Amino acid sequence: PYVIELGDIYTLLGKKADAERQYARVDDLIQEHRDHGIGGDELILATYYLDRGLFPQRALELAEAEIRNHTTVQAYTTLAWAQHKNGKNQEAVKTIEKALSMKTQDALMFYRSAKIYAAAKDTGRARKLANFAISLNPHFHSLFADDARRLALGRQG
Repeated sequence: PYVIELGDIYTLLGKKADAERQYARVDDLIQEHRDHGIGGDELILATYYLDRGLFPQRALELAEAEIRNHTTVQAYTTLAWAQHKNGKNQEAVKTIEKALSMKTQDALMFYRSAKIYAAAKDTGRARKLANFAISLNPHFHSLFADDARRLALGRQG
């Protein structure tokens, strides 16, 4: 996740080449982990793909495989995000409700929930969730906090 976050910071700074160098390392690092018997990167990889519009079907497959073994808030959130990014918004609503029911105070989860509800045409719930994400941490993610503020105001980002 740190390599991805560094790439995001470079993106915000307008340093596209530096960002791309960091992002290019992600798949190699995950493969290196696998080669050494280290697992558990599936949700990170799925989220990385989804947040950048890469391989949405592959990300959905990774999230579905993970949810069979781990029913954590992160697994439900990632699965819901993957369902949403694959146009399965009604499924995403049901899945994100499972994540929300765990009462985890995570601004990024609330932002993603807001995006899912907005896509499902529940703008009232979307605004409420976006506002809550911002209230928890107005700077929760370098790439998504501004979109959350727009969403909280009722503007699709």
